[in-house]
Amino acid sequence: MSRSWRLAILVSPLLAACTLMGANADAALAAAEALPPYQPQEQVSGTIRLWGHGSTSNDFMQRLVTRWERRFVGIQPGVSIEYRMYGTASAIGALYEGAGDLAILGEELFPASASAYTHAMGYPAAGVEVATGSLDVRNFDFAQMVFVHRDNPLSRLTLAQLDAIFGTERRRGAKSDIRTWGELGLTGAWAGEPIHLYGWSFDNDFWIFLSETVFGGSHRFKDGIKEYAHIHRPDGTIYDAGQQILEALAKDPHGIALSNRHYLNPKVKAVALGMAEDGPFVPATRENLISRSYPLTRIIPAYFNQAPGRPVDPAVREFLRYILSRDGQEDIARDGEYLPLSPKAAAAALARLEGTRPGVAAPAAPQAPAPGLDVIRIRGGGQMETVIGAWEDGFRKSHPKARFETRLLGSGTAVAGLYTGTADLAFLGRSVTPVEVMAFAWVLRHPPASAAVMQGSVDLPGKSHALAVWVNRQNPVPRLTLAQLDSVFGCELRGGAPKRCRTWGDLGLTGEWAGRPIHAYGYDVETGTGAFFRDTVLRGSRKWAWEALTEFRTAAQPGGGVLTADRQIADAVSADPGGIGVGNLPSPGDGVRAVALSADAGGNATTASREAVIAGTYPLARTAWVYFDREPGKPLTPKVREFLEYVLGPEGRADVERVGGYLPLSPARAEKERLTLD
Repeated sequence: MSRSWRLAILVSPLLAACTLMGANADAALAAAEALPPYQPQEQVSGTIRLWGHGSTSNDFMQRLVTRWERRFVGIQPGVSIEYRMYGTASAIGALYEGAGDLAILGEELFPASASAYTHAMGYPAAGVEVATGSLDVRNFDFAQMVFVHRDNPLSRLTLAQLDAIFGTERRRGAKSDIRTWGELGLTGAWAGEPIHLYGWSFDNDFWIFLSETVFGGSHRFKDGIKEYAHIHRPDGTIYDAGQQILEALAKDPHGIALSNRHYLNPKVKAVALGMAEDGPFVPATRENLISRSYPLTRIIPAYFNQAPGRPVDPAVREFLRYILSRDGQEDIARDGEYLPLSPKAAAAALARLEGTRPGVAAPAAPQAPAPGLDVIRIRGGGQMETVIGAWEDGFRKSHPKARFETRLLGSGTAVAGLYTGTADLAFLGRSVTPVEVMAFAWVLRHPPASAAVMQGSVDLPGKSHALAVWVNRQNPVPRLTLAQLDSVFGCELRGGAPKRCRTWGDLGLTGEWAGRPIHAYGYDVETGTGAFFRDTVLRGSRKWAWEALTEFRTAAQPGGGVLTADRQIADAVSADPGGIGVGNLPSPGDGVRAVALSADAGGNATTASREAVIAGTYPLARTAWVYFDREPGKPLTPKVREFLEYVLGPEGRADVERVGGYLPLSPARAEKERLTLD
């Protein structure tokens, strides 16, 4: 082969790639150039405290924001931008704590953050879309895609079919579950072959997006999905979950996978997706993402504080108007990671910024207070108000100069006060969540410190009550272990049970009970109580026994009042001799009885008594915690340490006993927690 031919073979793929990149850039620039240029409505001034998608090790969005800032400040020289880009998980909390003015997220606003904002502020977060997620750029909200093996003749799917393949409830209207390739229309040797499922780990936020977009809000995914999470290698590199997924699919002609083309290999192919049976069926391309014709397009939002009856802050409004103009969207196209909005989407966002927010005028958003020398700033759950007030009163008797600035707006809002520097202590009626730890650690570069402060109640709603396991009064089962509960409610058997238990005979009952199916009843698994049961019993597994489980949430009644999840669970077990339920009520009714529980087969079984909860011997008791910032190797600030010494001392435990509801720690547990303050 001549040298010129060898050069041609080497260069022509590179030229083709460059041509494609140019075409993609042209498509993005064309969308941006269809917008009008930025024209200020007014000259503004001030500092915009910007939180959002970034980290201490990777600036992620900051390069793009710097482009925006450079050109915007040239037109609006009175404005400066203060970067606090510590990650999407921390951004919304900065708004409701008054520590931020604008949050630009790296993904859609998910339910937990939206709920925390509403609890803290009394109204939902205000926001607009500012960009389109990328096609295939890692960490830039890439599009979700569906892949099959290259030998598979399938070329397209509807979202209803996708729902019936990966989900269990078929909320998109599929007539039946889809488990074989023949049920998707494939014939011959393919027809009877089972479909093997590959996807992201269930704790990945991608599933929240897919739940809303594909599964109609359902969280009941098939337990046969093979999950993949990032693997962190010893050399510091990451073996991406998306790559693992498509490499597994490459070895399985009968597989179907959720991933992204960033990880494409020659043995797999993406399928086009359609909203309906008659199409259109659309592949994931930059043009189709910008136009939003591809069904699984991701969106980049910006959120800000805007109370009902009030306008958007002028500096924030003008900065967002710049981002939504031709100038700002051209910056996105030239940056080359996110994609610009379509003219239609940009126009809708601009319209949202105009005027005041509908509704009755509300107080202005809080501003982060400056800490005083003697002020202890507390955040936490509202159910703790009485006991925290008692601790404050008791502490002031020996520290008369102590003052408290206390906002108890819910456990879900508390940790944000710590990482924004607007609070010293966060009291939660539960353990901190992984997302809260991530938000804290990304900002402060170490995890939060913690101490248990009291036990939850035996059976009082809202007071971190222990969970009881109920069976029908006729059921003779004497006791259960957590591993047995895992085998009934779960699928992965992380607790060590030898098999899944689906009949009462599997749990050791004989005679007429042996073949009776087990019907499980419990809280909606996405509630805080459901999450506690998942973490304690299923050991964090998100693969539930959906075919046996009925979930309940507290529901409003037509004539007023509410029907609690606990009451519904107790009533269901009372009416079902094969039922088993997890809930708690002071008086669950004559039709059910509580089963004694033990942590393991060799342990003593007990029911949820006051004594067992305080002693820590009942395995489904819950604990209330305090979280705080303490840099590793450094002492606590004196005012915080002294207050926590009081809380964990005899006087603080006596306050819990006197106020009632929650239960005190045992003296031994309190002393153990006190030692962690050293």
